[in-house]
Amino acid sequence: MIASGYDSAGHKASKLNGQLIGDSDLVLVMEKGHHYSIMERYPQASGKVMLLGKWSDDLEITDPYRKSSEAFTHIFNQIEENCIRWVERLS
Repeated sequence: MIASGYDSAGHKASKLNGQLIGDSDLVLVMEKGHHYSIMERYPQASGKVMLLGKWSDDLEITDPYRKSSEAFTHIFNQIEENCIRWVERLS
């Protein structure tokens, strides 16, 4: 999102798999259902999977797909704010 100061041109999505889980120290998810799904498929991820909104009272952040631009902006701001909180905690 270049308009918000982020350039995603070099980003490439990839499907979650056991190798990615094993190589990761932390896996951030947006909804509790994502957490449960990952834990069901990859029990070895225990302790690595956390809600992005953990430091905002376990806030679940919904997917903005097919929502208004206002909803997208609100959700983008939630993501950005919670990423900053994680950086502060990990620093």
